Amino acid sequence: MKQLTYHGKRRVKERIEINERKAVFVKRVSRDGKTPNMYRGDFYRYLCSKDRGARVKVYKGYIYILSKTSRKLITMYKVPSKYLPTEMYEIPKEVVSKAMMVNSFLDRKVCVNLKDGSVYKGYILEAFIANETEDVSFICDDKVIYLNVNEIVKMKWVRD
Repeated sequence: MKQLTYHGKRRVKERIEINERKAVFVKRVSRDGKTPNMYRGDFYRYLCSKDRGARVKVYKGYIYILSKTSRKLITMYKVPSKYLPTEMYEIPKEVVSKAMMVNSFLDRKVCVNLKDGSVYKGYILEAFIANETEDVSFICDDKVIYLNVNEIVKMKWVRD
């Protein structure tokens, strides 16, 4: 199966020098490239504007647009200089992993332990998106409270 569209092949040839087969390179970009959800601020909004029904990946200073259905590279271009280095906009890995942890408990009764030793039992109300806020909405004893994701030490499912 071809990994590049005709346009994508021309853009790769025009813009970068690669020392491996193009199909292998596209798989590497798809696997190792970072998604918009791993960034925050203006760069996140910029990447979201490029979505238009495709997958967007950032890899080694370039933005790659990949087809959602056929996994082909459609096009690529340099990250604008005002967003370089992209590391300035990256969400720390520990926050991304906590976001994944929190979202895995969505709509389940959980017990949350915080750094200050306090414990809360309740439900996670909505998905936590790390590039929008650092707070998790949580319902505890019929009250909505907001917990800072950086304060969460442990979270476990509570069976009724």
